[in-house]
Amino acid sequence: MGFNRVFMLSMALLLVGACSIPNDKLRPVPNAIDQNGQSKITEQSEKLAEQLSVTAPSWKKGEEWQYSDGYGLHVTGVKGNITVFQRTDDPKQWFSRYGFLREEAQSRDAFRKVVYRSVPPSRGLQLSANNGLVFTREYLVDKQLRVHRTSWVVEGRETITVPAGQYDCIVIVMRTRSLRSGWKGFERWWYSPKLKHYARIEYKYGGNQISSRVLVSYKTMNTP
Repeated sequence: MGFNRVFMLSMALLLVGACSIPNDKLRPVPNAIDQNGQSKITEQSEKLAEQLSVTAPSWKKGEEWQYSDGYGLHVTGVKGNITVFQRTDDPKQWFSRYGFLREEAQSRDAFRKVVYRSVPPSRGLQLSANNGLVFTREYLVDKQLRVHRTSWVVEGRETITVPAGQYDCIVIVMRTRSLRSGWKGFERWWYSPKLKHYARIEYKYGGNQISSRVLVSYKTMNTP
């Protein structure tokens, strides 16, 4: 009996010991380093970021975009990198852009003009995911100075279908906030290089609700 008890106890200890030995084959450690010692994850992220960039189009006089809520834009003039857009649904309203950045704007009740940016306007000619554009801008609203912190960021790619068709889009987000009050706003563009404008936009200004519009029709001209 003594021998049997010792034998059974020895077997039990062996089993416990075997169970306590880790089996690395069950959960191998992911190899995130390549043969050159560089992080594969970082390398892939950098390559993806390099691909996510967008250049402001060369707009031409006469180009036009019509949207689902009645909003419409018509290019009335181009001078260098500055393009003037007029509202087709309310021709008294217009604005100008240097690349993607607004310069001047006439709304129903006020005229706005940028008088200072902490970056040159040429930075608005191209946006990329790995180099977000963040700057301070000062502008006049009927001679009253406003100061905002503004950013433009490329978020990703998405193919969407709207009444005007199906388009491969680059998602761009503009956020802005007043440095002197609690006012905030944003625009999220589904921008299509083919359309030279956004196929869809979500936007919110101040205390208003989030709204959106999608492209119904457009007219563009080929860039020589």
